[in-house]
Formats: sequence, C-alpha cells, structure tokens
Amino acid sequence: MRYCLIGLIIALLSGCEMITDHRIEYTYIPPKESKDNQFYSVVLRLSDRILANMPKVRSSQTVAITTIVNLDKLDATDGFGRQLSESMFAAFESQGVHLVEPRLTGNLHTVPGAGEFALSREASKLANRMHITYMLVGSYQSSRSGLHVNVRMIRLSDRAVVSAAYEFFPADIAPLVPAVRAVNGGLIRDDIRP
Repeated sequence: MRYCLIGLIIALLSGCEMITDHRIEYTYIPPKESKDNQFYSVVLRLSDRILANMPKVRSSQTVAITTIVNLDKLDATDGFGRQLSESMFAAFESQGVHLVEPRLTGNLHTVPGAGEFALSREASKLANRMHITYMLVGSYQSSRSGLHVNVRMIRLSDRAVVSAAYEFFPADIAPLVPAVRAVNGGLIRDDIRP
C-alpha cells in the first residue's frame, strides 16, 4: 500500500511542470574597455590636430610632453591630466614623432618585491640638460558635460606657439571628471564619476 501511494504521488508530480522565469530588466552599461577606446580615439584626434597645424618635426628635433594641468590651478593636475599626457606619448609615437622622456633618471632603481624603476619626478634625480626642440603643454577645464582640453606646441628656441588644438572629452569617457550631486540639501563631490 505504501509503495502504491508513493508511486501515485510520483506519477502526479511528474505531470507538473515547474517554470521559474526570473526576468529583471537592467539598464545596459557598456564595458569599460569600449569607453577606454573612445578616450583614446579622442586623444588621437587631438594629436592629429596639433601635428597637422605645425611644421613637420624633423628626425633631429625632439618633443617633450608635459603633464596636462587644471586651468584653474596651473601647478595641479589629477588622474585625467596624467593619463591624457601618457596617452599623448603613444599617439605621437605612432605618428613617428621623436619624443624625449623628461622623467627618465638614467638609472635603474630596483626595489625587492616592488619592481624596477627608471622614472622620477624628483628634480635631483633628473638630467640637468635635455635637447628639446618642442614642448607640448596644455590645460583642461571641467564642465557639467565633460572636459574641455586645450594643448599647444611651443618651439623652445623662441617660445613661439607653432600649433594649438582643442578637443572635448564627454563625461562618460573621461571617468575622472569630478561629479557633484545633491544629498539632503548639501553638495557631495565624488572624485571619480562611476
């Protein structure tokens, strides 16, 4: 009798179909890599503009790239300015521009467990003289919708501006734009926009 009851329950339950449909609609967030590629595309446009407007850089001439600074404080920058400057190195090199690295110490400093280092920002460790023909300088200004970037190529021999270019970095591809939001009647400033 017990086996018949168990068989009957199994037969009845086998006819039941369990449907679990958990659909949650999430907004699509593009992968970070595509935003990084968009950032670099804007950097390439900026470098194309600055190089198109200046005399051809000869192989005997060199370019140094400085850190792109905050327009409101010319001795300060942030992650955006540093990354923009680093990306400009790659963009210029891809076009055959002869670059110099002003932060190169000329020595290899090895720290066990940390790595090997050859760059520095300490003036005492840097070369006293460098042969630089042109210097790229620039600034950025943030707005609600992104960052406005202006760069200039300066010929050091006479401090002449030989080329200038402007580019806008929308906030969604310039992730280090400070974000300001209202919370309980006050303003909160985030250092990194999500």
